[in-house]
Amino acid sequence: MALNFGDIDFEKQIEELKLLCENIGIQIITEIYQKRSHMDKKYYVGKGKFYELSELVKAYNVEVVVFNDALSNTQRKNIQDYLGKI
Repeated sequence: MALNFGDIDFEKQIEELKLLCENIGIQIITEIYQKRSHMDKKYYVGKGKFYELSELVKAYNVEVVVFNDALSNTQRKNIQDYLGKI
């Protein structure tokens, strides 16, 4: 899950994140991107993208979701609480 804030090197950041995931044994099932000017305070991404994420977590029985930014404690709790109910 990645937000693009218009960074020039966004694609390079994503490639580095994918490499890191592969190096520590995380299998990448899919990638979700959203272009925004700021993070959503509740779920990091907008409601639509978060719903898309939750459907993929359910469909593929995903155990780990990786984000390209640090999450606030509130975002982390909200995401864990919601996805933990799936």
